[in-house]
Amino acid sequence: MATPSSGCKSFPPPEYVPLPKRDPAPGEHNADNARRRQFTHKCPIIRSACDKLLPAKASLTVLRKNRIYTIETKSYIVIGHRLLQMIHDVSTDTEDPPQFVALRDVRLKCRNGVEYSGGKRLHSNIEPEFFVQPREKIFQAALDTANALQWHIAAAVEAEGRIEATATTPLLRFKDDIVIRIRSHNSGTCLDIRSTSRVGSSDFGANARRIRLFCHELNNHLITNT
Repeated sequence: MATPSSGCKSFPPPEYVPLPKRDPAPGEHNADNARRRQFTHKCPIIRSACDKLLPAKASLTVLRKNRIYTIETKSYIVIGHRLLQMIHDVSTDTEDPPQFVALRDVRLKCRNGVEYSGGKRLHSNIEPEFFVQPREKIFQAALDTANALQWHIAAAVEAEGRIEATATTPLLRFKDDIVIRIRSHNSGTCLDIRSTSRVGSSDFGANARRIRLFCHELNNHLITNT
């Protein structure tokens, strides 16, 4: 085995010297925020997010690794070139969201619990669905759609207009719970749906996409079965 030549020198590892603790100087925090703003302005997507978040005095963390930028606050997260809301609970009715009954005990054992935590409507295209068909027909169509999407049905109570189910994500096998509420409205029917994750602060848009897909498939089902 080759040995290093005598001309090679070995150096000891650098000594770690902790910095003394001190109180921040006046204006130092603002200067730190200014440096963060200057750093993030190198990326247009991150710049647009910072313009929204920094004026609101949001707690901001910026990380850079292999050109992947991350901004984390209480309400938003930016990963790469995507601005995502820190939300895991989505409902078409944010004032009076559908409540879990059959899955309540399961939800209470989960990190995210049973209480609605999605706040006010954050998705402009997710709202209650209204139909001219009677409640009984919409209930059966919603149940058929949930089965077609391969959701595990936990409860289907036609008298209450309530369907509860669990969906499993295809890759990481996370379980998200869904509750559908169907009520008579004027001369037709109103359908509300809520989808929420059991764990995690952000669902990366999965629950919103699930609601959109369900509503799309439900309308297609009603069209083809009229």
